[in-house]
Amino acid sequence: MRNDNILRFRFMGKIEIEYLGEDISDRISGKSRALLAILLMNRDKGCSRSSLINYLWPESSEGAARYNLRYNLWQLKKNLDAGDEEEPFIVVTRDECRINENRPYFCDFTEVLDADIESLEDKERLEILAGLYRGEFFENCYYEGCEDLDDMIIMQRYNLERRKLDIFRRLARAYFEEGKSELCMEKLGTCEELDPYDEDAAEMKLRLLTDAGRYSEAVNYYNLFAGRLAVDIGVTPSRNLRELVLRIDESAETGTKAVRIEADGIRTVEFYFLSQVLKELMKMPEFNIRNYIDEEQVRDLSAVQRDLGNPKGPVHPARIAESFVSLLCSICSGGRTLTLALRMGDGIDETSSAIISLVQEKCGGRLMVESR
Repeated sequence: MRNDNILRFRFMGKIEIEYLGEDISDRISGKSRALLAILLMNRDKGCSRSSLINYLWPESSEGAARYNLRYNLWQLKKNLDAGDEEEPFIVVTRDECRINENRPYFCDFTEVLDADIESLEDKERLEILAGLYRGEFFENCYYEGCEDLDDMIIMQRYNLERRKLDIFRRLARAYFEEGKSELCMEKLGTCEELDPYDEDAAEMKLRLLTDAGRYSEAVNYYNLFAGRLAVDIGVTPSRNLRELVLRIDESAETGTKAVRIEADGIRTVEFYFLSQVLKELMKMPEFNIRNYIDEEQVRDLSAVQRDLGNPKGPVHPARIAESFVSLLCSICSGGRTLTLALRMGDGIDETSSAIISLVQEKCGGRLMVESR
């Protein structure tokens, strides 16, 4: 955003036009504001006189329309070019009009439209762009008899709203990854207003509520979201979202209570202790392993626990270990603590011990081990 500009235009929300720090909005008529906005929308290519007339005075006679265009151009020149005759803001020729890019200026909606939002990672810049949205483009403005102009305004509102959603999504994701839950929630609120069916935003909100221990609120929010999808567009939430809320529901029931599992161990048999932990988990009615890991990971674990079925073929130990890590970390999410206790046998095998140590690093004190 340029700081040396002497012309400032705000078209989102209440229209404001400033020159040399002075608000001159009341000196610019409604049609002159529309003319200025059309030229700014076409700042890279300019507009023919005939196209401007078609937008602004479609029902006037040719002579009257040409006069109206000349008059409004004069009004803009009088107010935007005072003291700068050598570099007029609007360059006018016999056939067309265009913005003079040699004149410094700031315009809220062009700043948004020119930004490469998809690759923008600077949160400060994204926040600046978000702050430009003070309201709708040409808010509460309607030009009677100018259907093409009104259609253009509506289309520009749509384009700007879509980019607003992109901006707030990127900010929400950035704050989510940084663990700044309050800022993330704030941005997600705007995302939900703009797109109430966005599953990515819904998932972030559910995870934030769960991490804060607000399980009932998370489940209630999911029910509202699922109902909205069903009633408004006739679809159900994705499988990932359904599985997430099942885990949240379990956390709501168990809260932060400690879950203790006793399993046998054989020190010399790889994965033996965790395979027995898995067997004990499957006996617990409140736990459904498929709510914590996907089917491919379940198949991997079936290589060491036959109660899960038969593996399709040999499974590399690294895949088994990775699936155990995912399972244990998922169980420990949402505030639940898990204790694994050696019940019988000569000890915990080295591989199971290494996996447990890794999960403890990831989950902190939520996973504990008791061995004799």
